[in-house]
Amino acid sequence: GWTVVPDGLEVNGVKLSKFWARRQATKFNGVSYVTQRGAAASLSGQGLEDCKANIAYYKRNASAIAEVFTEKGIYFTGGVNSPYIWLRCPDNMGGWEFFDSILNRFGIHTVLYAMPTSLWTPTSRNRPKGAACGAGALPPRC
Repeated sequence: GWTVVPDGLEVNGVKLSKFWARRQATKFNGVSYVTQRGAAASLSGQGLEDCKANIAYYKRNASAIAEVFTEKGIYFTGGVNSPYIWLRCPDNMGGWEFFDSILNRFGIHTVLYAMPTSLWTPTSRNRPKGAACGAGALPPRC
C-alpha cells in the first residue's frame, strides 16, 4: 500500500506533503530496489490486469463459500466486495470451539486471526474470519 498526501493540504501554512515526506525519510530509509520494481510492475497494464484477475478469482471463491454458509443457515457477513467472510460464533461459543464445530459439522475450514489480547473486546474473540483461498480449499457441497 501507499499513502497519498495532496500537495494542496496545508495546516498553519505548512504543506503536509512536505512534512510527510520528511517524516518518511527520517523514519524509513526507503524500500529496496526489488520492492520498487515489483510495485511498478503491479501498476503496469499487465500488472493491473493480473491483480483484477486474482481479485475476481478470490471473489468467486467467496461467493461459493457464502452460498454454502447460506444453505447451512450459518450467519456471516462479507464475501460480496472482498474475499473475506466474517462469522459470528453462536451462543457465546469461543473462536476455537466454533472453528472445530464448523470443521467437524460441515467440513468448512475457517481462519482464526489472532489479535493481541489487549485489543480483544468481549465480541472480537467470537469473530473468526473465513478467507476465500484457492480452489482446492473450497468447501464440499455437504
